[in-house]
Amino acid sequence: MKKSGAPADGAPSDGTSTKKTGASQKPKRSDTSRMMLWAAPVVVLLAAGIAFVSKTKLWHDTTPTHAQYAAQTRQGTAPEKENSTPSKTAAKGLGVDPTTSAKLPKGWSSATDPTTGAQYYFKQGSRETQWEFPTEAVAVEAPGGGASVAPAAGEPGEPADCAAWAAAGECTANPAFMRTECKVTCERADEAASAHLVDLYTPKAECVQWAQIGECESNKAFMQAQCAFSCSPAGIGGKVDSLRAQYRARCPRAPDVKPALAPDAMNATFERVMSEFGDLEPEMLSSDPPVVLFHNFLSEAEAEAFIRHGKGKYTESRGVGIDKNGKTIEVKTEIRTSRHAWCMESACLEDPLVQAVQQRVSDVTQVPVPNTEFAQLVHYNACPKHDDPTCAFYRRHSDWIDGDIHLVQGVRLYTMFMYLNDVPEDGGGGTRFTDLPGGPLTIQPKRGRAVLWPSVLASDPGKQDHRTHHEAMTVFKGEKFGANFWIHQYDFRTPYKIGCTLN
Repeated sequence: MKKSGAPADGAPSDGTSTKKTGASQKPKRSDTSRMMLWAAPVVVLLAAGIAFVSKTKLWHDTTPTHAQYAAQTRQGTAPEKENSTPSKTAAKGLGVDPTTSAKLPKGWSSATDPTTGAQYYFKQGSRETQWEFPTEAVAVEAPGGGASVAPAAGEPGEPADCAAWAAAGECTANPAFMRTECKVTCERADEAASAHLVDLYTPKAECVQWAQIGECESNKAFMQAQCAFSCSPAGIGGKVDSLRAQYRARCPRAPDVKPALAPDAMNATFERVMSEFGDLEPEMLSSDPPVVLFHNFLSEAEAEAFIRHGKGKYTESRGVGIDKNGKTIEVKTEIRTSRHAWCMESACLEDPLVQAVQQRVSDVTQVPVPNTEFAQLVHYNACPKHDDPTCAFYRRHSDWIDGDIHLVQGVRLYTMFMYLNDVPEDGGGGTRFTDLPGGPLTIQPKRGRAVLWPSVLASDPGKQDHRTHHEAMTVFKGEKFGANFWIHQYDFRTPYKIGCTLN
């Protein structure tokens, strides 16, 4: 069947008549003479046609359809590229010049018109004997309108027929070939098709982020209405698969690397915490999801070391956002007004006190040290009055980051937050869990304390646990110093060195 926007069918019908003649009717002698004159040519033509159809079917039967190719890809049996062409033997049987058909989209080939000697391209139809013969540029319906336009000239360095293929819809139908051999042409076509689309939702960065995590497919009605451009071929939604493929090629994860947390293993980890780390004085505040408060996780000297490494280096805290190209970036947000620094310089990382704390975190969580992000050292100043613009806080949020599951380090499994100084009981600054099944829970800052909780479900560490949303409440007396340790499913620090931890 002909696809919308594809070249018009040009294959002739088989012309076979179904009309029967009487069995006893005999031709007259003059008719017999005329029949003898054209009988031989008909036999020759029929023989040639049978041979053509036979060879056509042979080649077609050995060329996988899109569905077959997808199945072969999942099974690991598909060819490396979709642009493999028929063998010389098969091509010869089709009247195809294999030397000029080396770089054509899957399902297309070229041949020479025996009458004019001109080369043309054809695309196999839905049946073995049905073909499309575009002998010249075919007009197609322009995106977003009813007018017809002829394909533009090819882009420099790309096959001359890229524009015609793109106009026929091949950028979508044969992306493996077209997005490689006709990359610029397809990008131009994407831009033209999406020129009239806009993202209506504010802030627009949300559309980009939602498109990046697959909402264009899972939430079609909303996304097409509010984030039309982001879900278009020219937006991030149309580029997600290719961008992720490029990222995986640049930042591969070794196939033998095992995740730090297996499904249904989290409960055993927290049971071990309660039974084997009595010196840290653990208290189970919530069992499902697990939230554990350690009353004695840090020594005085260790807490002072973190404060010392942060002082003079604190800058305005940022949240995680997505730019217009889908890249993860730090952005200023209205929900966070604290200040922070990072323990990633040698003076901090090589401090024996810091190293002792890092190892303790690893022992408690049973996750290797390299899976942990560099400690984020935070500072919250006192708020002079309610709603003062200088107040420091971090509104309700989750430490889960959309998109991490596609990155080499994987998702954030746990957060360990450490309190580096005391804040008066009536001074605010507590960590408040807002969505726990048993109701909200607040932990008051006190030097040496640490609280551990997951960002993922125990049954499926690849999915977010929405019950551990929390907030850092405003400090009204004194100030608050803390340290965040975010712990990933896979190694974070090694890929960080080569720029692979942000997509």
